[in-house]
Amino acid sequence: MARKSSCRVGRKEIGQWFEERVNVYDDFKRIHEHEPAAKAWGISIIAAPGVEIDFGPLVAVPAN
Repeated sequence: MARKSSCRVGRKEIGQWFEERVNVYDDFKRIHEHEPAAKAWGISIIAAPGVEIDFGPLVAVPAN
């Protein structure tokens, strides 16, 4: 069963910037129910129709 992962939902924070830290490895395993490939080949940012997404730099760092 696939599940969605969402950082922010709603309209009250429109126009504000936020820093989000997520564990994409754990999210991947939870959503896809298997280990990821040895090397990542991209990042997907998905929204519903009519939703505008604006984002700054994406940085991947090792987990502490």
